[in-house]
Amino acid sequence: MTWLLLTQNSVCTLCQLILVIVLTLGSLQLKNKSRPTKFLIGATSSSILMFSIFFVANSVPALFVYLDAFQFVAPLLCLLFLFQFAYNFPQNFRPRESRAVWILSVLGLVISFLMASWQTVDRVQNSPIPVFVLPIIVGVIVIQFIWLILVLIRQSIELSFLALRLERPEYRGNLNNILAVIIRPIGRAASAARAFAFGLLIPIFLSGLVFMFLTGSLNYDFFIFLLNLGLLLFLFVFTIVYSNNAPEPTTVTVKLVISALITVLAILGTVGFIVSPLYQADYQRYRLLDLNQVERLILLNSPSLTSANLPTSVIFITTQLESSATSNNSPKPVILYSRQPEISGGNLNPDNYLYYEFTATATRYRVGFSQSEYFDFINQRTSLLIYLILGSCVVVLIIFPFFFRYNLVQPLNSLLAGVKEVNAGKLNTQVAVLFQDEIGFLTESFNKMTLELKDYTQNLEGLVQQRTFELEEANHEIGNLNQRLEAENLRMKAELEITRRLQQMILPKENELSQIDGLDIAGYMEPADEVGGDYYDVLKLDGRVKIGIGDITGHGLESGVLMIMVQTAVRALLSAKVTDPTAFLAALNRTIYDNVRRMDSEKSLSLALLDYRDGQLILSGQHEETIVVRQNGQVEMIDTIDLGFPIGLEEDISSFIAQKIISLNSGDVVILYSDGIPEAQNPEDEFYGLDRLSQLSSSHRQHSAAEIQQAIIQNLREFISTQKVYDDISLLVIKKN
Repeated sequence: MTWLLLTQNSVCTLCQLILVIVLTLGSLQLKNKSRPTKFLIGATSSSILMFSIFFVANSVPALFVYLDAFQFVAPLLCLLFLFQFAYNFPQNFRPRESRAVWILSVLGLVISFLMASWQTVDRVQNSPIPVFVLPIIVGVIVIQFIWLILVLIRQSIELSFLALRLERPEYRGNLNNILAVIIRPIGRAASAARAFAFGLLIPIFLSGLVFMFLTGSLNYDFFIFLLNLGLLLFLFVFTIVYSNNAPEPTTVTVKLVISALITVLAILGTVGFIVSPLYQADYQRYRLLDLNQVERLILLNSPSLTSANLPTSVIFITTQLESSATSNNSPKPVILYSRQPEISGGNLNPDNYLYYEFTATATRYRVGFSQSEYFDFINQRTSLLIYLILGSCVVVLIIFPFFFRYNLVQPLNSLLAGVKEVNAGKLNTQVAVLFQDEIGFLTESFNKMTLELKDYTQNLEGLVQQRTFELEEANHEIGNLNQRLEAENLRMKAELEITRRLQQMILPKENELSQIDGLDIAGYMEPADEVGGDYYDVLKLDGRVKIGIGDITGHGLESGVLMIMVQTAVRALLSAKVTDPTAFLAALNRTIYDNVRRMDSEKSLSLALLDYRDGQLILSGQHEETIVVRQNGQVEMIDTIDLGFPIGLEEDISSFIAQKIISLNSGDVVILYSDGIPEAQNPEDEFYGLDRLSQLSSSHRQHSAAEIQQAIIQNLREFISTQKVYDDISLLVIKKN
């Protein structure tokens, strides 16, 4: 193949590419993947792209000029996902910061991509290349890795403090305690976060090597060797640490196979790095022999240079006077010999050939050899090593698991089966000792333990009689406790009933809705439990109409109380004449946030507020999509995701609040609802969905708001049929008169 050249870099990069492909495929097989695992899969998938670029750039010479600069950009894509992995392992303590870092990472990736594109265009056009481009990109990578390490160290500190506070609520962190938990993290997750941070010191070291290479302080071959070996070491450390601390269950076989694969790839990659230059040296030796033969023919004043007396590898020979070769206006070289007709015609492109030069009798001679022959020579030898790498990977991934299963997993499974039998009460269980090793010793200890347990159980009769009397007394106590619990349950049911009635009492009444000028409004709410977590209200004050609908997480007493708080806060702010929608929603959020923290609750709610005046609705807040059905039947879906933020999660949400103005004409209908309607399911587990809701609203748009509401609820009940209702159902229909 005239376009492919398998070099030492190709071999090393192929080892890394194989490893990240195996890691990605293995991660994709995990079930119920956690959020950190999903981000890690994104990082390994990006690594596949990164190492693919490395491989192509080092194996296809024609594409090197186009991909060289992008070799430094590709790691930024991996860092994009590694940052989110770091922030979310095992939980995200700073969601707003992680979102900001995501945005900055994307911005850095885009800028680096543009700079690399600029450098690539300059190289293609043979323009002067700015020397600062690549150092800037590498500098960005170094800064990101340093910040990534700091994030993981901070995660380790947070997790350690969290574990300490669970044991000692009075615990407070200070500088000495911070240093202590960095040195000795508390808990498995904190230790894993610190291990990840220390593993990232390897890329920092590799970035330093890149700087040394760019400044000319490091030999290219040695730089490539250290870079590839360091990348394999980094992947090994990261994989082992995560497999030992992943939220998903892993197996010993997987860890052993991955360790064996990395070891084999590291060894073969090193061998390839050492052997590949020897292949190139062999080719050079053969060509120098050919060059000596040509030089002897010329020095002997051979009458003619023909295919018969020249080596078959020589493609062309050109001559040029030594004096003219060094001048700026030198004439074109004279073709002395050519094995190919197109060269004889003057079409000589030196880029398609390898050539060597020598000077004799004041004349410079250039001897050209086939570039494709050079590629074939190197590829034929390097491909053997490639086949060895691929074959070794197949052996490790297919044969090694069987070996480990017989020698390691099978004895462990036998021991595990014995443990399960003992748990089931079979105390006479004995496990066969398959091998005299550590697992065999553990199995023998298990067998001795089961015999001791069996002896102990035979002496339990006396203890049982003693315990029977104690249990009778405890049973009497439990009976008294049950009586008290029944009385407590009656009291709680009464409290729930009071809360439910309060909810129903504060909902807007039909006579209130009928007094809203210019609008025909109908509302409906049905809680899934005794007390619901949905909220809707329609308030009128001084000619202004405030409409609200929300959905509190969960349902039950806490959600019901929070719904009453929201209704009270909205009415109070309206009475205080807070007219700006942004200020209104921000003040409401601060009130609910403080109350939720006082309640020591994790509740929050989605909430949309609409201000109506003179045929216009001003919509703000984050809730379900708002459905607008125009008088001609056209349906508009208004997404509220960018109009606000969940209420009660953050203290200040002013920066998230936006507004959407909806102009209403006579006959237009607005549908507001909670997620209990589109997410309602029938006995076949099908969702009711927004399409069904919007189509039904459109087909009944000519009717009154009450009739539209009744038609939707009736259709919803027919759809649900006998299926259990799991969520509160709220519906608000607004029609412009």
